[in-house]
Amino acid sequence: SVFKVNTDGTGFTVLKHFGSGDGSYPIGNLVLSGTTLYGATLEGGISDDGVVFKLNTDGGGYTVLKQFTNNSVANVSVLSGTMLYGTTDGGGVSNGGTIFKLNTDGSSHTVLKQFTNSGCEPGLILSGMALYGAAGSGVFKVNTDGSSYTVLKQFTNSSDGSAPLGGLV
Repeated sequence: SVFKVNTDGTGFTVLKHFGSGDGSYPIGNLVLSGTTLYGATLEGGISDDGVVFKLNTDGGGYTVLKQFTNNSVANVSVLSGTMLYGTTDGGGVSNGGTIFKLNTDGSSHTVLKQFTNSGCEPGLILSGMALYGAAGSGVFKVNTDGSSYTVLKQFTNSSDGSAPLGGLV
């Protein structure tokens, strides 16, 4: 479910309870723009591989923007203008995960980067025109148009880290 609660703990309200057809098991953070929330689910949709959705803060206007297939569990982490940016932990080349962008109206889904076997953790951050994130083998930077993918730190073993989990701050 997606819910809201006042900062003093009062006013708990469920905004959306999910069923398998429209998504299930919401995952990751929500992104807020005005009175609209954007998020993703772990399961549900046509192939039961998760969806990207929008929902008004009053609980109305629930809309599925994108249904994923091929075990492409999605996370939405950045909103810039009318473009959402997120990751999948499956799908793409060798089911290794992707970085994607999607218009807030659900149009123009574009894969910016496909990972071959490392997966991509949720929690992209945006600085200027560059997205930063963590994949199974290190920390990366990629431009919002998908160009100039660069590994900033390659983890090699347990002495300098490996398999990062979660997003960057």
